[in-house]
Amino acid sequence: TEETKHVIVEWLDGALHGACAGVYQFSVLVDLEGFGYANADMTCLKNTLSILDNFFPERLGNLWFIHANFVFMSLWKVVKGFVDPRTASKIHFYGPEFKEMLPAQIDPAVLPEKYGGQAPNPPVVFIGRLHPPGVKMPAASS
Repeated sequence: TEETKHVIVEWLDGALHGACAGVYQFSVLVDLEGFGYANADMTCLKNTLSILDNFFPERLGNLWFIHANFVFMSLWKVVKGFVDPRTASKIHFYGPEFKEMLPAQIDPAVLPEKYGGQAPNPPVVFIGRLHPPGVKMPAASS
């Protein structure tokens, strides 16, 4: 719906405006634990990826989906055809092996423990800055 698109744009715009100076990309970690047919919304996924392609070109650093199961992967196979190949190359899927893979892609100091990192586990909703190992975020100005 248009309301869903508006919420997605507002969230992405807020994430970019809340970033430190000089940070032009964002990365997102999505935990799909418990994802099934009941919450498989192809239109929402398609709209989100379309918004990334059309309104935030080159702003997506990486998008990691963990606990990606058969239902989600089936949905992705349909939606992938609508996604720019550059954007699709930034999207990664992991099943149970994610704890071994993520710390090589996300600085373990900011990656929550439950995902294989060293940071404290966040509440259910976590919006934070995820960046590759060795890339240190500048201190936020106050």
